Amino acid sequence: MVESLLAIPDAAGGGKVAIERLDYQTAWGLSRAMVLHSGGEPYAIGFEFHDDIVELNGSDSPDKAFFYQVKTDKTKDWTLNRIAARKKVKGVHTPSFAWRMFENRKKFGAVAQRLVFVSNQPCPALGNDHNDYSFTAAPKKDLDAFLKSLQAEDGSFKEEHLSLFSFSYSPFNLGSFDKALLGEVTTFIHYETGLDNIGPKAFALMLVDQCRRRSKQLSNISDFPALLKSKFVTRADMERWLKELKDKNENRVQWSEIAGWFGSITEAQAIKPHFVAYDIERKSRLGAAALKFQGDVKKLVVPHMEKGKPLMEMLDAALPKVRKIASNWFTDGLQSDDYLRAIMLYEYCYVG
Repeated sequence: MVESLLAIPDAAGGGKVAIERLDYQTAWGLSRAMVLHSGGEPYAIGFEFHDDIVELNGSDSPDKAFFYQVKTDKTKDWTLNRIAARKKVKGVHTPSFAWRMFENRKKFGAVAQRLVFVSNQPCPALGNDHNDYSFTAAPKKDLDAFLKSLQAEDGSFKEEHLSLFSFSYSPFNLGSFDKALLGEVTTFIHYETGLDNIGPKAFALMLVDQCRRRSKQLSNISDFPALLKSKFVTRADMERWLKELKDKNENRVQWSEIAGWFGSITEAQAIKPHFVAYDIERKSRLGAAALKFQGDVKKLVVPHMEKGKPLMEMLDAALPKVRKIASNWFTDGLQSDDYLRAIMLYEYCYVG
């Protein structure tokens, strides 16, 4: 299977999709990864690789693949006939959704064990609950029509192939899937780390960013580890991100450690809310860029903090240089000097 993934050209055209649909399918793929992770299963979830989402049964020597086409619609339900329908573009029939799904079976043979159509809208002929349904559960007339359409489109399609197809009615509403995903990440963090009272938004954004990076066009890759790094989120990736999150929370700096350093209550009161806000944000923001910023701040502050002068005077001496790199942390404009002073204090005290 590994050889096939490397050898067979990716026809999905990663990244060449509408932003709205990309966001939805990224959220769905990330949700799927969290479900598999919490279930203790080996997995590797690929984004925009041969299909919208591809799921492998591990990252060492996978031998099974599930392919997912993720299609959204604002109002219209799905039917098997619609999934098998072909449109005409400039007088030429385009492939149906169903054939695009079946193409992965043709490419990968028995390795492709499930071909799943995922949508925010239901297929009433199969059911209206947020579950997975085999196409074979459809009324006979619908299934016969589907079979006939696919055989007309591809003579190699046989009745036995019908059992490969499934429909997954996603619980993610098109207008609020971002909020639903945030709720899933909150539950996931608690289940996997035991951490409570942690703002999940930054961690969720980091996960989404990691998934979206893997949605970009595939570069030339010659070995399987490089392919995994480029296009897949694996169990090992998720465990590493969760460990970083847990370590950051266990090694956090307490306000009580530095509250007595201030020359007056007024100074302390000005800094404290920013210190608390940064602590919450820092706990969830992971990755190389965050670590570099935190390390750079510490390098800039340490020389000034060891001169035995009043606290605010030492902080202010480092403030101009810290302000220059603040854009590496904040994306919504300039922050107050007190917020930057809080960051400097936090990073000076942090040990990890």
